Amino acid sequence: MTLVGHKSKMGDHTLDPTHYILKFFRAGGVHPDVKVTPFLVFFFWMNCTIVSVVIIFATIGAIFGALDNDINTVVECLQSTFIYIHILGKHFVLFYSKPILSHLLTQRTHFLKLETFDPTIRQQYQRLLKKTSKFVNTFMFLTCCVVFSFYMQPYLTHGDLPVSVYVPDGWYYYFHFGFWPLAPCIVASIYGTDALFCAISVPIIVQFRLLARKIQNWKIENTKISDQKSRKTFKKNLKELVDHQNFLFEYCNEMNRFNNGIFLNQFLLSVGIICVQLYVVSQKGFKLPNKIKCFGYCFMEIIETAIYCFNAELISDASEDVGNAAYDSLWYESDDPEVRHAITLIIARCQNRIVFSGFGFVWINLKTFTQIFKTALSFYSYLHNVVLN
Repeated sequence: MTLVGHKSKMGDHTLDPTHYILKFFRAGGVHPDVKVTPFLVFFFWMNCTIVSVVIIFATIGAIFGALDNDINTVVECLQSTFIYIHILGKHFVLFYSKPILSHLLTQRTHFLKLETFDPTIRQQYQRLLKKTSKFVNTFMFLTCCVVFSFYMQPYLTHGDLPVSVYVPDGWYYYFHFGFWPLAPCIVASIYGTDALFCAISVPIIVQFRLLARKIQNWKIENTKISDQKSRKTFKKNLKELVDHQNFLFEYCNEMNRFNNGIFLNQFLLSVGIICVQLYVVSQKGFKLPNKIKCFGYCFMEIIETAIYCFNAELISDASEDVGNAAYDSLWYESDDPEVRHAITLIIARCQNRIVFSGFGFVWINLKTFTQIFKTALSFYSYLHNVVLN
């Protein structure tokens, strides 16, 4: 594949979906290859402190709203609490899991090279990688627009903050200007992690498909080569396929270790975020700029969740295709025990389906995506009925 380290070979960043994501990570102070300096540590804890203050005052605002029987204030403050817990959780993962991410990106040098395949296959997967890069870049642009809509709310509504929190007398401008330093952290953490998972997942899907194609092109007659040197070369190549499959499975396990906290964070909070934002969009008591920003955020939240669930499902399916390709190769007709053993290892490894989870509490797949959406709609319907009654 045309990926070497964190940069694409020959400088073609269109084949490296992580190219612009890493630039956002650098701006947010969570780039995996940037040395942790006292300034970065200060920047990290400054962001965490500001986010924590927002969470605390948003929670206080929700409590006061409940005491005043003001459901709209409660919903808006809960929305702020959910969003900023979402940011805080992902920011912690990105900062403290930088070594894992750096290793994941560096390990891409062990990927199968597209240049070794025929032009048709090479062009097919190059187009897929370029489309992935375009999708990731478009996603990051849209997320910047959504974040910008939050920051514009004080200027469009004359007095509101980007998100609703309890504001003590005389504290408005502290909150107003306190939100601005968070912008790089918000984009890098809450959306950069989503785009990163997509940018890493698609090349892995490509790797599994390339591996399956190599096995499909394997012929049973190759095991009957009389020339000892050619026979030895064939067995060496077969062993490399087994080793590459093991490498891809371990790579996916490392992806899961990096994303454990992110998966759990996404599952738990996306339900609440989608629910409260649908409520804001559908009720008459909220200002138009507030509805627009909530609609945009709700839409992106659904896309975020889909990115995790769809890519996780596609990786699982692609890994199983390797086993199917190995079985279809008629390996059992070979009279060479080493070849039969190697192919059996490939098939056996694929029996253990690759799954992604948040610390084992939630599985990331298409079924989970539908559950999240159904649960969010159920809570929204309940909340809507409570208000009507």
